[in-house]
Amino acid sequence: MTDTGRNEKFEALLTAALERQPEVVVPVEFTVRVMQALPKRKPVRVTHYGRMMAYVCALVLMVTLVWLPVTHPGVTMSVRSVTGLIEIGMTGLLMLLFWVTEASRVMR
Repeated sequence: MTDTGRNEKFEALLTAALERQPEVVVPVEFTVRVMQALPKRKPVRVTHYGRMMAYVCALVLMVTLVWLPVTHPGVTMSVRSVTGLIEIGMTGLLMLLFWVTEASRVMR
């Protein structure tokens, strides 16, 4: 037999071996053994850290919105002043915070 003939035969055997699908056999009791080996699940405790932080941020924003006009009475609500811009920005953030908190509550 020539060298070329051996290579062709080897390639044919190799190709046939690679194209063959292996048979997967799972024992019947496998699932039972795996489930018994798993640790018992602990009950999930529902927390509301995100909502509580939203309430804290809303409180800080409301205090800021009250504090700014008291400390700078003639400057607030003017787009030309820094405190006015801060107050307008804080009001927008407060509205956004209430909207996000309510949207998350509705989605549940």
